[in-house]
Amino acid sequence: MPNKYFTEILNTNIEIFKNNFCNKSKELFKTENSKSYIHNGEFGMYREALVREFIRYFTPGKFSISEGFVINHRQNESGRSTQCDVILFDKSATPLVQDPALQRFYPIETVAAVGEVKSVLTETTLKKALNRLANTKRMRDILKDPSLIYRTEHLRSNVENSQQRIEECVYFHNKVVQREVNPSDLNKFKLNLAQDKIITNIKNYIKEHSIQEKLIDNLDKYFYHKENKRNNEFNLNTNHEDNILTFLICEKINFNKNTNNKAKAVIDKYPSKLKKEFRHNMILSLEDGLFLYQDEFSQSKKYSQYPKKKNKEFKHVFIPSDSQNTHIKIFSNYLFMALSDVTILYPEITHYLEHTVWNPNTEIE
Repeated sequence: MPNKYFTEILNTNIEIFKNNFCNKSKELFKTENSKSYIHNGEFGMYREALVREFIRYFTPGKFSISEGFVINHRQNESGRSTQCDVILFDKSATPLVQDPALQRFYPIETVAAVGEVKSVLTETTLKKALNRLANTKRMRDILKDPSLIYRTEHLRSNVENSQQRIEECVYFHNKVVQREVNPSDLNKFKLNLAQDKIITNIKNYIKEHSIQEKLIDNLDKYFYHKENKRNNEFNLNTNHEDNILTFLICEKINFNKNTNNKAKAVIDKYPSKLKKEFRHNMILSLEDGLFLYQDEFSQSKKYSQYPKKKNKEFKHVFIPSDSQNTHIKIFSNYLFMALSDVTILYPEITHYLEHTVWNPNTEIE
């Protein structure tokens, strides 16, 4: 049974947001006899503020919501995003980087999500918006072995448990080998060799079959945990939680008249070479419906806010709007769940600074 208080509050917030975005905003910025807006810039900023306020209702408390630019430590133009209408970031880990004009810049490490807000989109302007989001999402791609502040518990525990098991296997391996093998042959048992090579050497240099079996069994565990640790370390390709979330909210999308499959038409806007993990998470059109993904091979055919998980790609699908605003409720739920899982990283400030060589002969006063 749904909780009536929660349901009523959510329904009220959705109705207020939808009415303000689609109707009231137009009344404020349009003259009676004009089809255009008095101040297009202010009209857009007003709608962006409405979206930020609405999203606040289902954003975990550790995140703040603002607008500005996302940056990484590249020195060229790819080190800064275009203006982002909505930025959700970890407020406890994000430094205040602000220029004299009060424009704010957010390190990609502590950004959880980025959103674009549009009015009525054509297929052409949709393509531009999606590619801007994809470029922002790709900004984490340059990070190598970053330090974690927050990570989904199962990923963190997998890495930690595997590391512990690896150390146990190494200790056992070294102890047995040092006891059974001549010192001159120890190089043949180093764990940086290929697994099959080590197994061959075990069979050739260790006579006792029971010891051979124990070493080979331990070796299997070592390489299993090593691979498991590698697969669960920070990796945008294999771990969907390590990517930031991107979404687009608009009033309506004007598809071409000959467009039959809207979900496919959206995906076709991306370059063919773009990695699947850099596609958008969700597109919410208040009038049309919600674009997200579906695991079509699972028995339940569950929806997903991720284009892929591990190496499994999901189908892009479209949920039409209805009188109950189901599409907005699904968006709210899935955004909350994804924000609860997104990886937050430590921003290495030294990477953003100009590197200078310290002269040890410099006099210190």
